[in-house]
Amino acid sequence: MVMLAGSVLSLPNSPTYSLHNWTLSQTTLNQEISYEFNDSSVESVQNFLLTDLTLSVFNFFNLSFIVEGDKSTSDGISVSFQFQGINVDFVIERIYQDNVNHSISQSFFFNHDYNGDANITVVFSALASYGKSGIIRIFSNSEIQNLP
Repeated sequence: MVMLAGSVLSLPNSPTYSLHNWTLSQTTLNQEISYEFNDSSVESVQNFLLTDLTLSVFNFFNLSFIVEGDKSTSDGISVSFQFQGINVDFVIERIYQDNVNHSISQSFFFNHDYNGDANITVVFSALASYGKSGIIRIFSNSEIQNLP
């Protein structure tokens, strides 16, 4: 039987170990980002400043979005967030392109603890069938969390 009391892990007939007290931190994008695509779309690059970003070795990106209008081709919609020398890549498959709000998550590693502002580059890429068009909206409540 394992008992967890406060920050102390107690196992019967074994020494007591203290657990590190970690703080979970989350940073929201605080702005909506959108990308319109059609049958002749090209890649789109958008930049913004994210303030008070906290990263640890293990992190989690929760992307909240809606795709309105027509769907992309079977390749999906590629969304890549680039910051602090890393990429967090998402592919929004056609099943999620249904005019309904969705959230998908991606975990990622960072090589050290970080706390500060970060310049974020978002790269979108999508193509619709001939004569079709759509838009993806990334909601401002999308968030990056460090995982202690």
